[in-house]
Amino acid sequence: MNDERNEPVRQGPRHSVLPDGTLLDCTLREGPYECRFDTEGITRITRALVAAGVRHVEVGAETGFGSRPDVDDIGMVMTAREAEPGVAVGVIAGFSRATPAELRRLADAGASFVRVAAAAPLWKEALATIGTVRSLGMSATFNAIKGHSVSAAEFGRLARETTSAGADVVYLVDSAGTMLASDVRDRVSYARDAGARVGFHGHDNFSLAVANSLVAVAEGAVSVDGTLRGIGRSAGNAQIEVLAAALRKQGSTHAIDVDALARAAEELIAPHRARDRGIGHLDLCMGEGGFHSEGLDAAREAAERYGVALGPLLREAGRRDPAGADHDTVVRTALALRVGASRAPSPRTTGAEATA
Repeated sequence: MNDERNEPVRQGPRHSVLPDGTLLDCTLREGPYECRFDTEGITRITRALVAAGVRHVEVGAETGFGSRPDVDDIGMVMTAREAEPGVAVGVIAGFSRATPAELRRLADAGASFVRVAAAAPLWKEALATIGTVRSLGMSATFNAIKGHSVSAAEFGRLARETTSAGADVVYLVDSAGTMLASDVRDRVSYARDAGARVGFHGHDNFSLAVANSLVAVAEGAVSVDGTLRGIGRSAGNAQIEVLAAALRKQGSTHAIDVDALARAAEELIAPHRARDRGIGHLDLCMGEGGFHSEGLDAAREAAERYGVALGPLLREAGRRDPAGADHDTVVRTALALRVGASRAPSPRTTGAEATA
């Protein structure tokens, strides 16, 4: 007899929780990279989003469901649902942490969708979890983290297979904010040709998160993400109030109150942001090299230990390993940069400097 637990479950919700044209807000999940939201904050932000016309909200630990013992993911789902019973609330969950028992607790708490996440090259590892989410009556998306680390053709293949396993939407995730318009266009196109419904989640290291979201929609993406004021990891996310306005100008007919979103961003997010609004040097280096900020602490340590500049280290390590520069890659890169610096010719000195 076959062990059915190892087979993707191909049944699921009676309808798509993420219909075409979804604008999904991630403020309550991405925001804690900069600040924490208490119960009152979750309630106020959820109500403000729904009042502005946003109907899909992601909550939970910023590093994924079950990843932080000090974050009550289930409680956040329940708080958001109690604030607005009609809102579709979901979480992002790494395949290695999302056990069937925990996923059942999510379903019982009223979660509408789970964004099953894995680094794009590891997409096969997520198939069983996608099936489990569907079997529990929730909608499943597959979020291909570090989408730049696979080719457009490979993204098309993973989109086809994860859709077959039950993913309602396959998300191209620009985790390092490194993609250009052509990168987004090609991957979305391949995925659509493979029969997938595609979404896009952009980070703003090149200040292109909104622009790339528009490209994705123009290419046929059915769902795009944003956050109030662009709050989020690294350089932040697509600023949802700007994205909504740009989508409206591009011809969207969805009833989003851009002014209400902007007011919510001004009142509920702007006062609590931990950083200024510009793109910092390190964010730019990570975007240029495709370096995911999860490795930033390791890179800081290596830069200090080996006496190399942090920005170039991030850029070069990301180029060497776009799927996720691990500790060994960072160290090897730091050593290579140090050797290169030692071999560089010394600046010529003037006579005064030579005798100083």
